Amino acid sequence: MKLISKTLWRLFSYAPLLALIGTVGISGEAGAQTFTLAETFGSAGGGAGQFNAPSYITVDKSNNIIVDDFLNNRIQIFTSSGGYLRSFTTGLYLPLGVALDNTGNIYVSNYGNSRIDEFTSTGTFIKTAATPVSLPYGVAVASNGNIYTAEGHPDDVKVYDSTGTLIKTIGGPGAGNGQFSSPAGIRLDASGNLYVADQVNNRVDEFDASGAFIRTIGSGGHGNGQISDASDVALDVNGNIYAVDYYNNRIVEFNNAGVFVQNIGVGDLYQPYGIALDSSGDLFVTDSGHNRIVEYSVPEAAQTPEPGCMALLIGSGIAGGLALKRRRMRGL
Repeated sequence: MKLISKTLWRLFSYAPLLALIGTVGISGEAGAQTFTLAETFGSAGGGAGQFNAPSYITVDKSNNIIVDDFLNNRIQIFTSSGGYLRSFTTGLYLPLGVALDNTGNIYVSNYGNSRIDEFTSTGTFIKTAATPVSLPYGVAVASNGNIYTAEGHPDDVKVYDSTGTLIKTIGGPGAGNGQFSSPAGIRLDASGNLYVADQVNNRVDEFDASGAFIRTIGSGGHGNGQISDASDVALDVNGNIYAVDYYNNRIVEFNNAGVFVQNIGVGDLYQPYGIALDSSGDLFVTDSGHNRIVEYSVPEAAQTPEPGCMALLIGSGIAGGLALKRRRMRGL
């Protein structure tokens, strides 16, 4: 199970990085919307509201924040301002992906148990939605109930119907177009196009609704528009693409044409892992190296939420109006 040890190492490694990493400031296209640090919450530990290597994250219709607490073997749910609500643990061992369906049910990549589990919005177990699933990372749920999961072996994305029957395989191992090396976080857009954070290939791959390869976004490196280990991806309603750049300790934003826009979170983040947008277009990032959640806000006039905010789309778990939230900084 080499990928289990790889995952643990990636989430906990504090090995020195190149001096260049993390030194690139916010830069890019003129007129790019500016994200500012709004709040942080969480700290290291096993208590309520604490984390041990938080991984993926999503936001529900009410802007509640749902977080995979990887090594604490649980899912935690918080209010939009970071207040702890509840957690659930039933049957979970190393949960490593989380998504919502159109009804608000929660789907979890149960990595250590090689399956996808479905829970109610309050955390009551419903069923195992797909099994066996080989080293599942990110998960997304389409509007028709199909379940997409990035599988670490053999480096592909599997699509299961609502009964758990495998209906399609996308990609395969390699570095060429349409191939993956440790696919991780995944998202679906309003057209059903699939975006995959292709970790070791240091890029985001896009496929159409049929599974045909469209393009890659980003490349390996430490400069603007480059990525060193792509662990997750998110989208806003304008088609902008946000890639989590794990080893460069930042979020890299691209426009809908795949052109670099800006770096976000430089100097704040250490080994970020997951990302989601709320209904105001604010970014929530699992800052795994600091065992916390970091929120970046945008000016009200520029708010652009992730697809699904208005139409309850595709596994993003985001819906509702443009509610203003109380902002307060939360120390560790």
